[in-house]
Amino acid sequence: MGEIRKSKMSAGGVVLPIEGVRQCYIIKPRDYILGIPTHWTLPKGRVEKGEIVTRAAVREVKEETGLDAKIIAYIGVFRSPASDVHYFLMLRTGGIGKPDRKEVERVELVMFDEAVGLFDRQGSRRDARVILKAEKKMKEKGII
Repeated sequence: MGEIRKSKMSAGGVVLPIEGVRQCYIIKPRDYILGIPTHWTLPKGRVEKGEIVTRAAVREVKEETGLDAKIIAYIGVFRSPASDVHYFLMLRTGGIGKPDRKEVERVELVMFDEAVGLFDRQGSRRDARVILKAEKKMKEKGII
């Protein structure tokens, strides 16, 4: 995952509060897209020119949640016409959970099944699939 940025590439994470739990942090971005209400989502953002994808994921998690995290596994890439988003399974290592208020309204810690249900209800199928794939990766690695 030492890939250098291609155009329209993003990176983010499913951040666990402690190892072995089926919980993660989700964010509620500010309503800044043409006044259209935003939905709950996983922390992620654009990979900057020349930036390595893994560094971008850790940076975006810090910016959007206020949490320090380390990568413990690669979940996968989720492609759409707008962007390729690389997701990583991450473990919180510190930070106080105060997001960049210009971008993010709230950060919540939720159970995986709660996140999947929320994402399904609001039509965020990709985010729901990412959580399910993260849980599968945790089982493969013996984390749960």
